[in-house]
Amino acid sequence: MRRSHSPRMRVPSKLDAALPVVVLVTTVSVAFTTIFILLAAGTGRLSASRSFSVGKLRESEIRALSFEDDDVPIFYPMLDLPDHTDVDQRPLVKLGFEETVHFDWDNSTSTREYFQMIPFGSVGQRHGQQNRGFATAVFHVEHCYRIFHQVYVSDDVASIQWHHINHCVNYLRQQMMCTADLTPELGDFMARDPDAERAGPVRVCRDFGAVYDSAAYNWFSWLRYAKAHNITSISVTQVSEA
Repeated sequence: MRRSHSPRMRVPSKLDAALPVVVLVTTVSVAFTTIFILLAAGTGRLSASRSFSVGKLRESEIRALSFEDDDVPIFYPMLDLPDHTDVDQRPLVKLGFEETVHFDWDNSTSTREYFQMIPFGSVGQRHGQQNRGFATAVFHVEHCYRIFHQVYVSDDVASIQWHHINHCVNYLRQQMMCTADLTPELGDFMARDPDAERAGPVRVCRDFGAVYDSAAYNWFSWLRYAKAHNITSISVTQVSEA
């Protein structure tokens, strides 16, 4: 014979009274959290798109930028070559690091060699309808090495702008962090004799020749514009190297 069980009476607790409030607060919290995550994700996608996909912009999109205020790409693909090919669309190249008889620190004749690493001695290019000047990072680095060389061979210590030197040291440190070259280098580089072992590891790099040529074509375009508009001031035709 089955025993009949009468239902037990449930005594309301303080938790029961607070349950609607807990549910409401939880719902609102989840809603705000979801909105925040969506906004953050949207911002992240926008940031990632602007930071990493800008090199894939079509030429027409690049040309449409005003290059005024903040309307500039974070990464400029350098479309100034005659075929308008983005430098980053070109094949990567192998570059063997090796010692050289050029660019001696204690040789004042190396000054010209350092200048030749930068098109026409200028770190800048001109972009947009207003021909706004921009310094290109790779040539900014070379400019800093040129400054170091000038300081090294200079006899006029009083004329050295130490704040400029400090800027360049810090700039190169940050460039190193940005590049983060992961090429493995065999052995202890401090123990290597550079006079006996002239060659180092081969790296895979952007085509610096294409970068240089693109900057040179851009500079020629600016010179033609400056001549056509009777612009002769050096301060206008060159980006400040400060």
